[in-house]
Amino acid sequence: MKIARILLLALLCCLALPAAMAQEAADITKSCTLTSAGKGKGQLQRMRDRDYDTGMKLAGGKELLIESREPVSGVMIKYYLTPVALELQAERDGAWEKVADLGLHLSDWVAVPEGTTRLRLLNGGETSASVA
Repeated sequence: MKIARILLLALLCCLALPAAMAQEAADITKSCTLTSAGKGKGQLQRMRDRDYDTGMKLAGGKELLIESREPVSGVMIKYYLTPVALELQAERDGAWEKVADLGLHLSDWVAVPEGTTRLRLLNGGETSASVA
């Protein structure tokens, strides 16, 4: 019985070890550069404040470029009003590739390919998107 308890304790320790060693990803929000043409340019700097109440309008046919010195692991998009169909793309080997179609929910979390440092959010429609 004593051996069974020791083996059970060892098994529990092994199961808990990966969770104890896991580290939260570093927050790189403030080191990102945001670029967009058209209205909302003045809001871009404030969008990095990690306050989901700070946002901008992304006009139809426009894009928001996100650049980082460090790899990005994911992007959170929150809509203020009605979700609008947007496309998230990542630059891979000098070419843009689609990562996700967005706009089905009021907020979206998208994991991006490992090593990504440049992303763009495209609004291919005619309706402006209010995003944070």
